[in-house]
Amino acid sequence: MNNPFSKITQISVIISVLFLCSCEEAEYDNNLFIKEDGEFLYKVKKTYCKGNPEYKISSKTFKYDKKGNRIEEIIYSYDKPVSKITSEYYFQNFKTTDSYYNFTNNAWVLSNKDQYKYSRNRLIEKINSDVEDNYLYKTVYTYSGNLLKYEEILRRSGNDWILNFGYLYKYNGSGQLIEKLRFFDETRESANDKLIYTYKNRKLSTEKRILSSGKTGYFREYTYTSEGLLDEIIQDGNIIEKNFYENGKLIEKDTWYFGFDPGFSPCGGNYIHKYEY
Repeated sequence: MNNPFSKITQISVIISVLFLCSCEEAEYDNNLFIKEDGEFLYKVKKTYCKGNPEYKISSKTFKYDKKGNRIEEIIYSYDKPVSKITSEYYFQNFKTTDSYYNFTNNAWVLSNKDQYKYSRNRLIEKINSDVEDNYLYKTVYTYSGNLLKYEEILRRSGNDWILNFGYLYKYNGSGQLIEKLRFFDETRESANDKLIYTYKNRKLSTEKRILSSGKTGYFREYTYTSEGLLDEIIQDGNIIEKNFYENGKLIEKDTWYFGFDPGFSPCGGNYIHKYEY
């Protein structure tokens, strides 16, 4: 059984390494529906360039506990360890801590950690601190009934918490998320930009990003296999993700990038990801 709150905690927990970054805006460009993490308990993920599919540029290894909770993730660049995340849980698979390490001088060195707090079986706070337990960032979750309404990311300034930015979530009568708005002030009213979602057969069908200027940032369509698994993601008419399965398990994910690439991303942002169990 996976952590029942993983889809909430993963909203803001985005741990990446430069060589794995796509050229898109990772901070905001993620949704609450399609999550490869936790849905397939693969033990290894290997990443290759589409232009040279035999050349592995990075990989990840994973470990799980008996309940299927991920307890360790190690990231490698060209087969050399770079970073590690270890996770702890307690009763009913509630995550309590994520610890982040860097591989330095042939040893794992703790960099920072996240601690999770709950109330009435709901995640209400995630606090990031350094190795000396100094608070750095905090994410606060506020609910309307059982649905997440506000997610606010704050930074520490002296003895005060200052709002960096936040999200407002809106739902339809079936409890499906239909809008995700980003704001930067404590009134929670001035939306910087937003994502709009539609559904078909109870699955995410389209995703549209509206910029603060009112222009469309992108339009995505989601298609599924006959088994109901995510097949393709199509952005502005271009396939940006294609998934392949075997016996109901994800074995390969191909991704394409069609935006501006200044040359910092290996492979131009076009990858092949392969999974082992």
